[in-house]
Amino acid sequence: MPKLTYAEHPVHPVINDFPAALVPTSLVFDMLHLVTRRHSFKVASFFTLLLALLTGGAAAATGYADYREIPADTEEKRVANAHALLNAGVLASVMLQLLIRATGRVGVFARLLNVAANVGLLTSGWYGTHLVYRQGMRVERADGSGDALGVMDRGPVADALENALAKVPASDLSEFVEKIVGSVQQAADSMADRASETGDEWSDELPAPETQGELGNPVLEGETDVTGTVNEALADEPVR
Repeated sequence: MPKLTYAEHPVHPVINDFPAALVPTSLVFDMLHLVTRRHSFKVASFFTLLLALLTGGAAAATGYADYREIPADTEEKRVANAHALLNAGVLASVMLQLLIRATGRVGVFARLLNVAANVGLLTSGWYGTHLVYRQGMRVERADGSGDALGVMDRGPVADALENALAKVPASDLSEFVEKIVGSVQQAADSMADRASETGDEWSDELPAPETQGELGNPVLEGETDVTGTVNEALADEPVR
């Protein structure tokens, strides 16, 4: 495995703790908002998911660096593929949730996406720990060997998850990932070229108040009303 370390330990499990904690926390805030209808819980869930997306991206990047070093057509690669594909699904769910929640409406679909993201996270976590505790990836014992630290107790859930691995490919998906990244880059370049042809300018500045849409809030010249913007974007919908 590559020497991608943090204080002599692998970086991926260190960063992975953040999204692993933030995604379940957002679900807790969702449930509290559903029960109490308090606006603050919906705001907390939105920003918790936003942090989960940012830290999840960092975890995915560090995990991908480790993934590329696992030999193809091995059982370890198969487990790593299951772990990676599930985590990709979790990140996609979080991104979709953020787009929905940015409109200010948090309905049943958004909450179900959050539940699905948590189920996916728990399942991918099982495959990740399987790589470490059963197959000994990135593990070095005190005697210097890289064997797994003993045999774990088994159960029906573990058997079901391990049996599901038969449907997961053991090939290296690095080329596929790089094609996706390249396609995204090409799309971004195409959008930039199209904008330059029409005379549009890319800017990090906020749009004018009249074009801010549902996320916007009239802002005085030279002043940014952050509180008003967030409150309007995440305002509670009527209870039905």
